[in-house]
Amino acid sequence: MKTNLIKSVLLAAGVVLAAGSLSTPANAGQGHVMRHGAQTNQHHYGQQFYGRYQSRERYHRDRICQPGEAIHKARSLGLRHPGIDRVNRHVVVVSGRHRGHWARLVFDRTSRHCRIVDARGI
Repeated sequence: MKTNLIKSVLLAAGVVLAAGSLSTPANAGQGHVMRHGAQTNQHHYGQQFYGRYQSRERYHRDRICQPGEAIHKARSLGLRHPGIDRVNRHVVVVSGRHRGHWARLVFDRTSRHCRIVDARGI
């Protein structure tokens, strides 16, 4: 019984070690970083063009209207209980209550500070 337990523990440890060695990329340590399935050159994007510590992904993320930022702006405009209705590459649609009626705000996704494209019920 002890030998079966020892065998199963050793087998599990071998599987874990084998899985760890397979998960390292083939070009590890060559200045390339794998992020979200895309390979980026850390030196080119991280230091030369976008400052010392700012990466390319962060630069592009900060240039678009995030859904959380749209909800925050809708709440500051007086919309109560705002929620995301739709998000695509062009617009973020937020709806909620305003003075007892339903209201809807449409924000431009490609603008940095969530420019309002359409407002119904406000």
